[in-house]
Amino acid sequence: MIRLTTLLCGLCLVSAASASVVASPVIMRNLQLGEAFYYAYQGAYIDAVAELDAKSARFYRLDDPNLDALQFQGGYPPFTATDFVSSARIIKNKEGIWILEDKVEQVKRNEEAYRQARIFFQNGQTEKALLSIEKIIEPVHDKIRNDALLLRAQISLANGKFDDAIKILLALQKVKGIEGFASYNLAIALIQSGQEKKGLEQLSKTGQINSNDENTLAIRDKANLVLGYRQIEKKQPVLAKEYFDRVRVSGPFSNKALLGSGWADATLGNFDRALVPWSILAKRSVTDVAVQESILAVPYAYAQLSLHGRAAVLYGSALEKFAVELNKLNNSIKSVRAGRFLQALAREELQQDKNGLLKIRDLPQAPDTYYLLELMASNDFQQSLKNYLYLKNLRKRLASWEQTLSALEEIVALRNQYYKPQLAMVDKRFRSLNGHIGAYLKARRLIDERLPSMFAKGEERVLWEKLYQLEDKHKNDNSPVAHDIRRRIKRLSGILLWQTYPAYDKQLIDAYQTLQQTNLNSERLTRLYTPFVRLRLAATQSYTGYDDQISLLKNQVQDAVDKVKTLLPQQGQLLESMAINALELRRKRLEEYQTQARIALAESYDRATKMQRGVK
Repeated sequence: MIRLTTLLCGLCLVSAASASVVASPVIMRNLQLGEAFYYAYQGAYIDAVAELDAKSARFYRLDDPNLDALQFQGGYPPFTATDFVSSARIIKNKEGIWILEDKVEQVKRNEEAYRQARIFFQNGQTEKALLSIEKIIEPVHDKIRNDALLLRAQISLANGKFDDAIKILLALQKVKGIEGFASYNLAIALIQSGQEKKGLEQLSKTGQINSNDENTLAIRDKANLVLGYRQIEKKQPVLAKEYFDRVRVSGPFSNKALLGSGWADATLGNFDRALVPWSILAKRSVTDVAVQESILAVPYAYAQLSLHGRAAVLYGSALEKFAVELNKLNNSIKSVRAGRFLQALAREELQQDKNGLLKIRDLPQAPDTYYLLELMASNDFQQSLKNYLYLKNLRKRLASWEQTLSALEEIVALRNQYYKPQLAMVDKRFRSLNGHIGAYLKARRLIDERLPSMFAKGEERVLWEKLYQLEDKHKNDNSPVAHDIRRRIKRLSGILLWQTYPAYDKQLIDAYQTLQQTNLNSERLTRLYTPFVRLRLAATQSYTGYDDQISLLKNQVQDAVDKVKTLLPQQGQLLESMAINALELRRKRLEEYQTQARIALAESYDRATKMQRGVK
């Protein structure tokens, strides 16, 4: 049975946001460990932990821990989605920090410490992440060396240790695959440490990195976007536009870049040029914040160009669009409050699809999630959602385990009812039979030992015995009488041997044939006896010694059920609150845009009317 307390407290920390890792082929030496990986690869982490925990429980009962398969299963595979899996033995202390036993080699301890630090960092537990990452010492495996250094720098940055972060990031700038992340984080570290000029210069270098990696390109775009808005704040629109123009038109930051580029031209008074990026942006998805702002910015530019009639028409169009979007937001908020959003998130078909969250809007009676995409992509929401789904899955598993334990309890009772009366009679007959078998085998061994001396008949054996006694009596007597007696003993021995010899071969053959049949019977008895003993033992063990263990497990399951009943609604309310807060924030912004559009519409209409009258 799994450690339920560990599941409730620790499963929610498992992160599946990392990129998938292709596992190298490894011989699976333990089927139960293989089953744990089988469940983990499918995302069934609770089942995987249950299997792994059952395997670990057996490990602690081993006299020789080296016989445990987990000891030589290291490196299979570098599991990024299920960091609870470890080839090393781990212990949890009161502070919640995982400590590795000294007997585990340092390379494996480093890998485990890296995984723990990453989980803590992803969940905002920066102090625990720092404690974990500092356990990594040489030798460090090449497959995690650079990633561990980058993580150490990010943790140092989050904990305000800017000098430590800068030192590490300077060495990682040219490492392929992470150069973009290292360069960007170095710029942030320099700025936060008070070296703003160097930080901006480093950010500019980040914005010019050459790479074909999509993640690095996204970092490059983000650096240019940050620099562009920074220059707008410093009232340097020309330089800002240069940075905005470096951002890819199809990248994830293109909307904000187009918006910023337009404002840079507008600051310079080039409203005709500002219309180019704004017009492109206004045709994109209206749910995006930058797009909504551009819908107001385009008529504003026309108004600045004294095209008030065109501006009035576009302001009117903007009001219509904002009204539609506000209606969507209101319906979404109502739907979330009615519990439909939470129900949609928990649907199994969505959990099995990596893009499932994007398909929520396609479900019947599900809320519109266009305004929640940014929220659902955030790390806080993802972690909260995973916690909710894990708790929901755990509740289902606990219910299943309760039924399983009850069924097992019933099976044990039925076995007890069936076997106990029969075994009482069987044991009585078995003790009698066992005594006969023991006597038979003992007699069989004696026959085998004395067989060579048992071929003579009874009278012949008596004569032989008397001759031996007479020979022994006179062997030291040198008198003529004794000499004559010894001569006569030899003569009688020869006669007796002559009488016995002709029948020896036949007696020997008959004896060994009889002995061979006896051996067959003895082997058959042994073959029947051993399985019977094992079967009798198995029958006894099938219904004895289970009551206390089942009772303990049922109590543990019930305790876990009570905790899940408390935690699950709280976690669901947290998700709904996050969604409602995000939607209300967007609604408030749209209402402000709507107010601005109404005022601007009135002004544009008024100016257009005045200009028209002036022309006439």
